[in-house]
Amino acid sequence: MASTEGKKLQKSDIDTLKALIGNLENASGKKPKAAKGTKMFHHYTR
Repeated sequence: MASTEGKKLQKSDIDTLKALIGNLENASGKKPKAAKGTKMFHHYTR
């Protein structure tokens, strides 16, 4: 696996995660769930 390939995949994954988190926030409307999701999301972006 090329490191550049991994980075490209990560960038598209981040966009997907952003959309998924946004959908979850809109669908559930519950902040605790959203906070948990964003916490995990920040873990992946770092």
